Amino acid sequence: MLQGCRCGKVYSLHLPHSHICHTATQDKQPGTDWRVFPVLHPKPALMSLRFVVLLGSCLLVGCSGSRLPDGFVPLEMVEVEGGTFLVGDVHDQENTDALPLHERTISDFRLMAYEVTFEAYDAYARATGVPVPNDEGMGRGRRAVAQVNWDEAQAFCEAYGWRLPTEIEYEYAARSGGEAVRWSGTNSEDSLAVYAWYGGQDRGVFDGAIPVGSKQPNALGLHDLSGGVREWVGAYYQFYPEPGSEPEWSDLEVSGIRIFRGGGRMDPPEFLQTFWRMGALREDRMTDVGFRCAADGG
Repeated sequence: MLQGCRCGKVYSLHLPHSHICHTATQDKQPGTDWRVFPVLHPKPALMSLRFVVLLGSCLLVGCSGSRLPDGFVPLEMVEVEGGTFLVGDVHDQENTDALPLHERTISDFRLMAYEVTFEAYDAYARATGVPVPNDEGMGRGRRAVAQVNWDEAQAFCEAYGWRLPTEIEYEYAARSGGEAVRWSGTNSEDSLAVYAWYGGQDRGVFDGAIPVGSKQPNALGLHDLSGGVREWVGAYYQFYPEPGSEPEWSDLEVSGIRIFRGGGRMDPPEFLQTFWRMGALREDRMTDVGFRCAADGG
């Protein structure tokens, strides 16, 4: 069984012998408990995409005559063609949280081209009366929102008529449609800085949450699926299935654990890999965890 260590607020989805308990170990208090919990790689698929500048949420859910709710900021989505791919650590087959490799087929879906920004979240908060997240003095505007827990992220997406992406959708999109890509946009660590903010490289540049889209997108036109802020996802598998068995979705009504993907601006390249999985409690708000929304295709 996979094990997670509660390192401050962040759960590392790694076995105890792993060399990582994650960067939040600095917050770990003496006596913090270790908890065992189930956790959740791809066959290339051809992709087609088109950019959609949304004028209203119902453009994605099939209703007509609707418009963007008053005060909301229009957001940009990319339409992703579904396909079949091999999920997990296809590169090294060493990350136990991303094994066994297993084939999955997903339907067409749409995914935000950028992470949700403070600008968009603040507009939503003003329109709906929910609290605005704390930017911790890092600035707001076009910077990726953080300090939002899983339920708040899901509520934002639902207000637009959307949802959080499933973990499988996130990996598929980060890998440009299931290609064997180690980081979103590249297989070369030498070029990773072209596509991702990571390892604290923004120090002295932005000194905080970074503007979305300031790095190059991947082959689908999606920005920051590696680096920037780690991103909450929605539905996920508790365990990757053994050969011959079907995966089982985690019951989100029962489990308090939630998954985030993509790695963040202070993380090492390892955490930014497209198969890398981490998680936290649904109520946790963190300075380096944000989100983007998804919607069904069609």
